[in-house]
Amino acid sequence: MLTGAGVAFPQRRFPPIKRQVVLRLTLVLLAINAVITLSWLGRQQYQTNRAIDITAQVHSSNHINVQPGGQARFDIQFDAPRSHIVIVFTAQDHNPEIGTCLHNTRLAVTPRSVGNPATVTVTPGEPVSLPLVNKARDLSLDVVVKNLREDSNCAVDVGIVSARLTNG
Repeated sequence: MLTGAGVAFPQRRFPPIKRQVVLRLTLVLLAINAVITLSWLGRQQYQTNRAIDITAQVHSSNHINVQPGGQARFDIQFDAPRSHIVIVFTAQDHNPEIGTCLHNTRLAVTPRSVGNPATVTVTPGEPVSLPLVNKARDLSLDVVVKNLREDSNCAVDVGIVSARLTNG
């Protein structure tokens, strides 16, 4: 039976492919593979290290009409693991009719998580970078309002304009 199939359907020989053509085709396929692999690795690196804006996840309390020495609290929850959070605080005069206090206002920021550094004093509007505890998914900040002139009538409204997770 096999002999009959061999006679009915004669085997064809494909023309030989030159060794140079095979080599060039192999090199083209390897180059395509390298481009795809490097693109994938680059995207993974970008996804792992890109800054993530989490301003919308900031919850604040006691942040309106904060007198010097008073304290506001900010709670931030996030999903992406990063090593630092960069925050830009804002302060606005609560009662601008009595004058402005902003140029004399500083904020003492204290993370309430275990393992975070001590208090950092910042000027409203300037970014501050705080390290995060490994695999942290939330951060609580106590912010104490300071007035350089020790003017007790300088109440401010404290807020966060920007909060971004970064790796460094």
